[in-house]
Amino acid sequence: MDALAGWAEASALGVAARSLPWLYPAANVLHLLGMALLLGGIATLDLSLMRHAGAEAAQAVATVAVPLAAGGLVLALASGLVLAAADATALLDNPVFLPKLVLVAAGIVNAVLFHGGLHRNRADGPGWPTSRHRVQAGLSLLLWAAVVILGRLIAYV
Repeated sequence: MDALAGWAEASALGVAARSLPWLYPAANVLHLLGMALLLGGIATLDLSLMRHAGAEAAQAVATVAVPLAAGGLVLALASGLVLAAADATALLDNPVFLPKLVLVAAGIVNAVLFHGGLHRNRADGPGWPTSRHRVQAGLSLLLWAAVVILGRLIAYV
């Protein structure tokens, strides 16, 4: 892990993040914006599914919420790479950083599994979304909230 951290810090991105006075603060702001868009989109969709919205209502919410969340995820991942490259050694030593990454991966897998089944299962009719979809939506909301909480804790642990 130390070799990976050293490589990241010595990379052009790591050097730029530490030497350009505007890059790290800009990446930090974009990371927060990305997380806000991600969590806002996900929370909107997940809460809609959890409140027993029917298929048409859930699809209407998903039309707006999914692209918003996906854009937020891309923005958070890209800006997170800049932040990580700037200080990879300290991040890898931080006890909440790796759990945050694991939860990000779990959240992405959960979303892929959900949306992979979303279109197939919409034909289920009036019973859609099912209780399994509601549980998965609740899990999604908890995962991404935990990602945000752990992300904030990085600065304090």
